Amino acid sequence: MSTGVRKAGRAALAAVIFFCLLAASSPHAEATFPGRPGSIVFNLKKFHTGGFSGGLFMLRPGKEPRQLTNNPTDHDPSFSPDGDRLVFRRTDTAKPGIYILNIRTGAAARVTSRESDLTPAFGPDRTVVFSRFVDGHSYDLFLRSSNGGLRRLTSSQESDQEPVFTPDGKRIIFSRSPGRITFSALGRGRKQPQAYGLYSIGIDGSKLKALGNVGKGGLGFDISPDGHRLLFFQVKGGGTPEEVRVEAWSQALYGGKPQLLSSNAMYPTYSPNGNKIAYSNQEGLWIRDASAGGSPTLLFGTNYLPYQEGGSFLVEPAWQPLPPR
Repeated sequence: MSTGVRKAGRAALAAVIFFCLLAASSPHAEATFPGRPGSIVFNLKKFHTGGFSGGLFMLRPGKEPRQLTNNPTDHDPSFSPDGDRLVFRRTDTAKPGIYILNIRTGAAARVTSRESDLTPAFGPDRTVVFSRFVDGHSYDLFLRSSNGGLRRLTSSQESDQEPVFTPDGKRIIFSRSPGRITFSALGRGRKQPQAYGLYSIGIDGSKLKALGNVGKGGLGFDISPDGHRLLFFQVKGGGTPEEVRVEAWSQALYGGKPQLLSSNAMYPTYSPNGNKIAYSNQEGLWIRDASAGGSPTLLFGTNYLPYQEGGSFLVEPAWQPLPPR
C-alpha cells in the first residue's frame, strides 16, 4: 500500500472520529443486558451538499438494515433489558431531548426536552439514567422512572457523564471529570478530555465508590452481560489528524490489566451472550470475538468519503438482547 493511500486512510479515520465526537458531545455508554443476540442499532450519518441526513438504523446480522428514525442528530442508542424499547438522544434544535422508541410499533415519545441531556441508558423496569447540564457549570446524573418521575442521583462541582447500569440493575457506573468534556478538532489544536475517574453509585444515589484506574483514558463504556468486564475505546496519537488512532480495550470492571481488542475501533459493545463485540470505524460496522481471537467480520460497509465528495459514516452501535427461547 502506498504512503499516499495510508495517509488518506488515516485522514479519513481522523475525520470520522472528529465528527462522531463533535456530534455526540460525550461518547455513549451503555450496559449490555443478558439474552440472545438480536439486531444491532447504530447511527448512520450521510454527507451531502445540503448538510447531513441519516438517523438510527437496525441491522440483523446477515440481513439488510432498516431505518428506525430519519433524524441525523439521533445518537446514544441504548436497549431496554427486554429488547422491546430503545432510548436515544436527539440534538435537533427544533425538538431536542431524550426519546424512547417502541421497536415493535415504531412509535417514539419525547421524555425530556433539554438539549443538554446526554447519554441516556436503559435500566430495569424501564428506568432511564442520563446526564444533565445543571447550575451553568457541570453535569449531574438523573434517574427517570417509567412513570416520568425524576430523581437526581449526584450533585457536585464535577461533571458526571456516561452513566451505565450494571446488568443486574443495582448500580450505575459513570465517569467524573473536573469540567465539561469538549472536543474542538483533531490533530493540531485538539483538546484532550480532562482527567477523570470512573465511579460506581447505587440506583438510589447512595454508596458512591471510586473504581481507581479502571478504564483510565477510556470513552464509550459498555459492561459485559455477566457484569464482570468493562469495554471502552481510547483516542491516541496527536500532532496531526493523520497520527490519530482509536483502540478498543477490555478490562475487569473492578481492576486488572487492560486487554487490547482492536487497534481500529470506536464505540465497542458486547453481544447479549457476551461472546462477541461490535464496533465501528471508518469502514463500517464490525463484529469479532470478545476474546480478540480470530479475524473481525464486516457486517455493514459505509464506503466513507471526504465531506466534499459525499459519503457516510457509522457511530454508536447498540446490541439488542432477546429473551431466551
